[in-house]
Amino acid sequence: MPGSSLLRNLIYNNKIGLRAKGSGAQTLLGLAPNADPHTRACLPSRPAGKLAGTAFIPGATMPDSQPPKLRWYQYSIRTLFIITTLFAIACSWYAYEMQKAAKRRAAIAEIEKLGGWVRYYDANRSKKLGEPPAWYSWLRKLHGDEYLGNVVVVSFVVANELTDDGLVHLKELTSVESVQLGFTPITDDGLVHLKGLVYLKELTLIDPTITDDGLVHLKGLKNLESLDLVCMQVTEEGVKKLQEALPNCEIFH
Repeated sequence: MPGSSLLRNLIYNNKIGLRAKGSGAQTLLGLAPNADPHTRACLPSRPAGKLAGTAFIPGATMPDSQPPKLRWYQYSIRTLFIITTLFAIACSWYAYEMQKAAKRRAAIAEIEKLGGWVRYYDANRSKKLGEPPAWYSWLRKLHGDEYLGNVVVVSFVVANELTDDGLVHLKELTSVESVQLGFTPITDDGLVHLKGLVYLKELTLIDPTITDDGLVHLKGLKNLESLDLVCMQVTEEGVKKLQEALPNCEIFH
């Protein structure tokens, strides 16, 4: 019977089938190459969009395609966002450091106009004074301490043009570790500008106009290790109070 022949051909074709070729496709059963034309005519035609060489089977579905693997030079959106964010943070930090360096260079220029001089980290030979942090070293190698304004010593000796207001430029040089003030026309009020020098370790004051009132401004210098006082108006009582505030500082008077 024609119906029996058609059924046998369908069973035969479905048993031997062909493995479909294509990216991500599973094995699909199709028509055998030797299927008779009558059997082919009885099956529905393959819809458009199917893979070439894949037979259409009613009820069969194509599996979901797997996402392609990224090559070494390709990045996901999340990875690209993280890289961009880190790069933006690094650029912001670099710009911030360059702004601070510009302010330090301007302060150094004003100090030199007032008769003072400075010494940078790379020229410092005092073992008592430290170096900038290790993470800062690459920036020093790139620009140099002079460009960055990394000052370790500020000295005003016989600087007749220096005034109390002139010491305000020290606030930009927060990394200074040694300050020398000798035979200058500064008063007690000028010492208030030393408060921001939190890393100051050595201070020399040779000035006949400095009194006990000026020493009060030095009590916040907790890292101070050595203080040379050659001030005719400073009393022993004033020195004692300062020593109590700075127990780790050696005061010579």
